[in-house]
Amino acid sequence: MQHLHPIAEDEMVAVFLRTEIASSRFRPAILELLHRDGRDPCIVERPDLAAANENAYRRRLLGTYRGYGRNADVFTAMPAAVRWYRALIAPDELAWVRYLNDEYWIALSGGSRLATDAATRIRQGIEACGVGNGW
Repeated sequence: MQHLHPIAEDEMVAVFLRTEIASSRFRPAILELLHRDGRDPCIVERPDLAAANENAYRRRLLGTYRGYGRNADVFTAMPAAVRWYRALIAPDELAWVRYLNDEYWIALSGGSRLATDAATRIRQGIEACGVGNGW
């Protein structure tokens, strides 16, 4: 893996949310929170990183939605001081990337947390935690 350059926390948050709102699995939950808050989905789909108020809202949204900054959900045991980077990864290196230590990803990968193992299991029709693989 090659680190290209550091990025700010606000960019990581924006990328995380933009990726998840594009997912049919996670989109409804994010849309529900945006609706509750009277916010347009464009705040996530087309983030303006120069807008401090939007960045603050997205951090709160990620906290509510996925536990960011609250030591919860996928951000449990996250170190306080983290440096975020844009990086490039070669396809052969991607085979060694592990999913986060989360019940769903552990089950989907058969315990290894390797994406390659999950792909094999998905092709076999194996589902994890009652979540279909159609998405």
